[in-house]
Amino acid sequence: MSHKVYQTLREVFVLLESGNSRTLAPFELDNLEYGTLLLLDLETGWRLVDLRERLLCDKSKMTRIMDYLEGRGLVERHPDPDDRRAWQVFLTENGLALLKGAQAAFLESLRRRFAVLDAIQQEQLNTLLETLRANLVQTVND
Repeated sequence: MSHKVYQTLREVFVLLESGNSRTLAPFELDNLEYGTLLLLDLETGWRLVDLRERLLCDKSKMTRIMDYLEGRGLVERHPDPDDRRAWQVFLTENGLALLKGAQAAFLESLRRRFAVLDAIQQEQLNTLLETLRANLVQTVND
């Protein structure tokens, strides 16, 4: 039974990621770049190590994301005032403007893709997934 559930979850994940990619393509963002922008704001910086941990990506991938986003003028890196060896990343005004457009398109896309489930079904699915996630977090740390 659990193998069947796993396979279904895996297929749903692949389909969701594919839909996300199509939605974000006009903004020239991939899923991780979009996720990075979602975490940032104009006034509070994130350390690169904290972004990597939150987004579950390695150092080289995070560096490539930062180089790309900074090259487009969407983020800025500044020295961390509390740690001379570290950098903090901030969203720029251009980044905020792009994020607002991408987020509106992304949320509309999710609304359409999840419309097959009514509000009660979506809440039930969320409860089940939260229960599974909590157990997985527990087992990873054991």
